[in-house]
Amino acid sequence: MSMAIETVRRIEPAARLRPWISEIRVGVSSPGQIYRRTRLPGGEAVLLFRATGGTGDLTVSGPLRRARYKIGRTIPFFVRISIRPGRARQVLGYPLCELVDQIFPLEDILNSFGRTLCSRLMGDGPDRAAALIEDALSKVIGSKDPNAAPTVSQIVQAMDKNTRATVDDYANLAGLSPRQLRRLFQLELGIGPKRYLRIARLRRLLSTAHSHVPWANLAVDAGFYDQAHLIADFKELLNATPDTFQAARTEYKSCH
Repeated sequence: MSMAIETVRRIEPAARLRPWISEIRVGVSSPGQIYRRTRLPGGEAVLLFRATGGTGDLTVSGPLRRARYKIGRTIPFFVRISIRPGRARQVLGYPLCELVDQIFPLEDILNSFGRTLCSRLMGDGPDRAAALIEDALSKVIGSKDPNAAPTVSQIVQAMDKNTRATVDDYANLAGLSPRQLRRLFQLELGIGPKRYLRIARLRRLLSTAHSHVPWANLAVDAGFYDQAHLIADFKELLNATPDTFQAARTEYKSCH
């Protein structure tokens, strides 16, 4: 079975877009080859253009509460835009509780804008894709204040850095009750603060995991109570045990 060989460019967005957009990727490959990808659970929303079917398609994928695994066949090129956690509602004008774990055509969210952008990307090809995306997103974001970060965006950043604090700690930090914080997270992220904290802890562990380091040591360092706690979160969030997931990482191309 022929496995995919792709060339992927990771592009840092223009400075005016960085408060909202963390990364743009443009990938080119030979069509019809097999690929395998994993998207980890997380708070980012993703815009994905695929040059397929003669007209292409442009979708928005909401934050994920559980890992998503995919096996498919490559296409001539794709463009992937990652929207920072807690910022997607500013960009899309849509409550994230309706997007979480879902994939929609972008035109369902942004009407003719999505159709027009899809057509231009298909027509201009991969070389101009990043410039087209940046120009289009600049028009969508318009005059929004980049410094007016939603509360959830700020708390998510804090959670990513400190996974040992509790949801109550973060609610107090924001001057909110835990119930108010949960409501905000559902609106701006689509994932509750308790679950996001679990996701942040797991992603932090995965970023440092190596085959020669015992899971028990990694668990404590990442803020898990013990190895049993770690295994429970792996099964819930990744649908795998630590060992089976780590083994699969050599086969799956990470797409988070």
